[in-house]
Amino acid sequence: MALGAPRFPLVKEWAYDGTFFDLTGAFVSDIAHGSAVVHLFYTGSFAICAVASWVLRPASHKLSAPVFRRYGQVTTVGEAPRASAAS
Repeated sequence: MALGAPRFPLVKEWAYDGTFFDLTGAFVSDIAHGSAVVHLFYTGSFAICAVASWVLRPASHKLSAPVFRRYGQVTTVGEAPRASAAS
């Protein structure tokens, strides 16, 4: 449901993470258990679809760079800290 919601990008990232870990865990579990090849195919293909969906999503749906707060200033990653007027 979170992946289909129109907003909440952070929740969508968590949903993608959960889906990836769940499906890759199922794939590894099927390998360890010695399950039939069809189970490996299903769990592996669904994991690949989840990764492809995450990679191919539009740029407007991607999270921006993390924001760090430092002494009351907000700095995005890659931005040089600004010198204060008192210095």
